Amino acid sequence: MKIKLAGIKKKKRVLIVGAGTAGRLTADEMLRHGELNYSPIGFIDDSPAKRGTSYRKLKVLGAAADLAKVAGRARADLILISIPSATGAQVKTILAACRKTDLPVRIVPGYFEVLDSRARIEPTRRLRIEDILRRKPVKIRFAEIRKNLRNKRVLVTGAGGSIGSMLSEQLALLKPGKLVLLDNSENSLHWLKFRIKDRRNVVFSLSDIRDKAKVSHIFKKYRPDIVFHAAAYKHVPILERNVSEAVLNNVESTVNLIDCAGRHGAKELIFISTDKAVKPTSVLGKTKKAGEMYISAAQRRSPVKLLSVRFGNVVRSSGSVVEVFERQLEAGGPLTLTHPDVTRYFMSIDEACLLILNTVAISRGGEIFVLDMGEPVKVLDLARDLIRLRGLVPGADVRIKYTGLRPGEKLHEELYDARREELRASPHPFMMIIDQSRTPVRPEFKKALAGLIACARNYDDAKTRALLDKLVRL
Repeated sequence: MKIKLAGIKKKKRVLIVGAGTAGRLTADEMLRHGELNYSPIGFIDDSPAKRGTSYRKLKVLGAAADLAKVAGRARADLILISIPSATGAQVKTILAACRKTDLPVRIVPGYFEVLDSRARIEPTRRLRIEDILRRKPVKIRFAEIRKNLRNKRVLVTGAGGSIGSMLSEQLALLKPGKLVLLDNSENSLHWLKFRIKDRRNVVFSLSDIRDKAKVSHIFKKYRPDIVFHAAAYKHVPILERNVSEAVLNNVESTVNLIDCAGRHGAKELIFISTDKAVKPTSVLGKTKKAGEMYISAAQRRSPVKLLSVRFGNVVRSSGSVVEVFERQLEAGGPLTLTHPDVTRYFMSIDEACLLILNTVAISRGGEIFVLDMGEPVKVLDLARDLIRLRGLVPGADVRIKYTGLRPGEKLHEELYDARREELRASPHPFMMIIDQSRTPVRPEFKKALAGLIACARNYDDAKTRALLDKLVRL
């Protein structure tokens, strides 16, 4: 006679990939907390020195190449990748080995994700595209950043956006004297409030940076020492059809903000730029290039330390290609891609924002900081990887459709213009510097900028486009 014990679940047999510190800690947690219903059965590790060794009677059973064979022999129910320092290429190799089994795969978050409070809610999770795009962890100078922010009043514009909200979260954890979070979206500020746990000394300001009087009021009231200017329109196809709006929001507002910072005693302003500002072909890229040029011109007379930070695509920013692909996957496809050869630079939001914060500690003013984005990624490979992460086959289960490059889009982006800009090392290994003093802004820039803004205020898109083109060629 069989007796069924209600409520007792069979423990899942877990094969842990990675026998280093993280892998051992993972095994410890499983053994310590039986209620998790996980039972570690051994390790997979590529290190020859660890082959055949044991930890708490759990053996290293083989290398990644042996994974399918080991998993079958050990009757594994789950594969858990526990190497937070693994690069995207390493994760991709491990994942290819995992696909030879029919087992579910989970992963321990990478180092950058662990810095985000949300990672503590989910100590392991399903694989995401960020895992395949991971790079070697960047050294973050937290002590210097915290020292530079101590008792400082900090303003973030565009605080409800993708970059702005992550910057806001990280700044809140660093506890400056006052943190003013400005956005023109009520809904974005509403959700940002939930993401910031400790809201003491945090102000949520529903404001539009195009409202010069309101921005001036905020500076008078809160007297920010440091400004992170993340507010901007950013979608290439939309801005191609709304040139005047792009100039007013991305250029005039930047001019007003810098002038306001100078009048009200701010010490430093960080302008968030993009790789699309390099040899710009889109309205977005040209407005960001105009912002960089104004930073360079204004630094010569401004009491504020001004700098730009330039980087490529941020994974999971609103409207990013990853987000678009995932929505298309939810709908069953096809995934739409402009061109089979298109490449882009990618970086996680966490990494980008932590590097932006590092510039506060090392900037002297007037520079463009160029973040090390690693190697450019073929967007076609990205699409295929996303499909495979769902357990599907590219082409067979989900079709990829080519739509052609849109107005203003490039086949490949660049991080600097080798014809006009010279890179030099910065004190941080993952950032380079373009010294703007070597590419001075021409004397007619100020007059051309004023003419551009005046034209944009009349909403003459055709003329505004022509003036913008002329401005960025100065």
